[in-house]
Amino acid sequence: WYQLAVDLTFGSVEKAQRLAYAGSALSLALASVVTLVHFCAGLAVFNAAFRASLRRGTLSRA
Repeated sequence: WYQLAVDLTFGSVEKAQRLAYAGSALSLALASVVTLVHFCAGLAVFNAAFRASLRRGTLSRA
């Protein structure tokens, strides 16, 4: 039944595998970009908060 469903849906197992690989590669690329963006945003927010606390003098400079 599985083979019949694959054949009717995608035309062949090889085509289904190529589509699955392309989808997973796209998902991996998107996840990498989102991770990098979140890291950079978090670093920017941390740096801004750190500079503000230094200006206010709420951090020990020892």
